[in-house]
Amino acid sequence: MRLSGATGTVQLFEPDRDTVLFTLELQQFHHHELSNIAAHAQSCAITGLTSHFSFSQMPEPLSARHASVLALLVPHMHAALNRIVGAEQEQIAAAPDSVASNLTPREREVLD
Repeated sequence: MRLSGATGTVQLFEPDRDTVLFTLELQQFHHHELSNIAAHAQSCAITGLTSHFSFSQMPEPLSARHASVLALLVPHMHAALNRIVGAEQEQIAAAPDSVASNLTPREREVLD
């Protein structure tokens, strides 16, 4: 599995069905209970921040539907992360405070 930041494509990875894994790699995936992994990365040219979101142990075989949903969600997750990181850096410079206060009510609802 490769980071998708350069290409902006969603990566769907099922270790037991992927034929390019070596035995040792496959053992590591099983040891850490990594299966059915959906991942996507996003970069911001302005801040230079790259975020990589990955979800493991998806409860069903991965499909194009998973890729579509991830492609829709990750830009919003990345934007929220950018906003929080930027606000956190400002707070640290001024006076440390709760980063959670930088979340919108909807973001708090989704995270709860």
